[in-house]
Amino acid sequence: MTRRTTLFYCYLFLIYTFCVHLPSLNVEVFYMHLYNKEQAIKRMNQLGQLHRPFIFIINYLQDVSYIEEVAAVDSAEVLYNLNGFTNQIISAEDDIATYSAKTVPSLHWQPFAESFSSYQRSFNIVRRNILAGNSFLTNLTCRTPVETNLTLKDIYFHSKAIYKLWKIVLRFSLLKYLLEFIKEKLAHIR
Repeated sequence: MTRRTTLFYCYLFLIYTFCVHLPSLNVEVFYMHLYNKEQAIKRMNQLGQLHRPFIFIINYLQDVSYIEEVAAVDSAEVLYNLNGFTNQIISAEDDIATYSAKTVPSLHWQPFAESFSSYQRSFNIVRRNILAGNSFLTNLTCRTPVETNLTLKDIYFHSKAIYKLWKIVLRFSLLKYLLEFIKEKLAHIR
């Protein structure tokens, strides 16, 4: 059997597992509704007209958004603390003190910042527009990949910030589960 054929069967097995077996397994699956840009604008306008408080998360590219009424936000999917306005439940597992007390053996934190010349180009664009009167308030941000041994939830609870947010990353947790399931099944095949 060629490598391609083997991969094909592995992918088929993955799809089969996901479609047939996942609903019957004891796996907590979260259904988070996401919106594209046009849908997000419409949803936020609707909730605003109804005077219903909501939170929104918009990705860096502004092509995927999460919008939910505050009362409907599931803290297993999203945690937020916006200067004291929070859905954070203090429990033994998620207690800030508990997280703060956790020690990470040899904490690894390696940022990969963009070059100074690249940042300077962006800064000069902002500066030029401020001087031209196009804006009086700006926030220059840029992507900075970070390599760490902390989970995103660890970072949320360790952060001392007046605005912070944690959102579960579904695709990775489901994929991890499915890969472990496949590995277990393949272990029985000789």
